[in-house]
Amino acid sequence: MRGMEPSFEASGAATSRVSGAAAVRTDTVHLVDTGAEHLRAAAPVAATLARALGARLVVVRCAPAGTGDPGGLVKTALDVAAPAAAGVELDARVYTGPLAAATIPFAFRPRSLIVMGGDRRPWPARSERHRRLLESAGHLVVFVPSHKESVDA
Repeated sequence: MRGMEPSFEASGAATSRVSGAAAVRTDTVHLVDTGAEHLRAAAPVAATLARALGARLVVVRCAPAGTGDPGGLVKTALDVAAPAAAGVELDARVYTGPLAAATIPFAFRPRSLIVMGGDRRPWPARSERHRRLLESAGHLVVFVPSHKESVDA
């Protein structure tokens, strides 16, 4: 494809560069857990991307302190994502604290590929605010609507 050239960063992670655009990491696809319904909607898209890229899939959950047992949160996230992720290396991470500008550098390497589910509404829902926050931090975010939207014919 014209204008695309593979590049490799110092870590050895494969990335792509499109006509001068900044590179995006393609060794890991991150799936942000913003709730079971959103995770169920986004998991098949994230798993398909991970399979196509030969990447691993990491479920990321940011939970406020005192939310409960982190091991339980990891197990729940893996249980929801696992059916869609057959044949893909799957891992999960829980970070204590909200998904915020201060948390993002701990959860994601620069220019990460992130998939997340959420609701599209006339007003910004929490998942939409998270998407904007991740994009402003320089990440590529694939937003998957959790509900099928009606299409006028």
